Amino acid sequence: MNIRHTGECNREQLLHFSRNSVCSITEKIQSNYSKEGEKLLSSNNLARSWLDGKIVNEKETKDDRFILEHVQ
Repeated sequence: MNIRHTGECNREQLLHFSRNSVCSITEKIQSNYSKEGEKLLSSNNLARSWLDGKIVNEKETKDDRFILEHVQ
């Protein structure tokens, strides 16, 4: 399996990575990641960008849904 980034990981793979990583993270950082992940999962927005260190929702264009349906 070739995982390029965490967006391609399921819950079990992320858990395995966090438990077996040579770089540990604090419980506070892990909690913040979990909260951010839950926020993203509860959002219905399909288009997002990285801006000034944060993930922001973008306005969908007519092509976004078509593209995402075909890459899944």
